[in-house]
Amino acid sequence: MEGVVTGVNTVAQKSNEQANVVADTAVTGANEVAAVAVEGVENAAVASGFICTTDLQKTQAEDQEAQ
Repeated sequence: MEGVVTGVNTVAQKSNEQANVVADTAVTGANEVAAVAVEGVENAAVASGFICTTDLQKTQAEDQEAQ
């Protein structure tokens, strides 16, 4: 019976590891998509004249300091 329990635990652990890999990949992908979306919005705002590039550079510098 111990062999069965060990086998079940091993399978459960492997399933958990695979779920973590999938979740990490999904989060990474979502972050990349969000970053590209923000860049697109920034480019559109600059192109439309809504903000100027110097304002954008100041904001980016402030964000880097905060991190």
